[in-house]
Amino acid sequence: MTKRMRAVRFAILQMLFKHVEDVYGSGWSRELIVNGQLSLHQLDALLAFKHDALIDELRSALERLDAGVYGLCIRCKSQISREHLDKDPTRRVCASCEEAFSHSTLQYGPASVHF
Repeated sequence: MTKRMRAVRFAILQMLFKHVEDVYGSGWSRELIVNGQLSLHQLDALLAFKHDALIDELRSALERLDAGVYGLCIRCKSQISREHLDKDPTRRVCASCEEAFSHSTLQYGPASVHF
């Protein structure tokens, strides 16, 4: 793993630790979580029964990092800018795909439901 990817992993784990501590008051050792001493399976065991959207996003980012696809847009497979990833390490789509999605949603609006 490159120095950059280790830094990204550290940032994601810091966010995970802070969120779990703020929401659940886990009392876990910060060093144990943030220093990456746990495998994804061990993290899963610690996070059992603690599911919310942010934990799911952070966990998914760690999986993409371990799979070697972190930073690639899930739609077009292009590289997501470092600036965007620095702002949000859980980001899954590039700016172009995000804009295309936002434009299509604004243009066509949410789907109507007819009863």
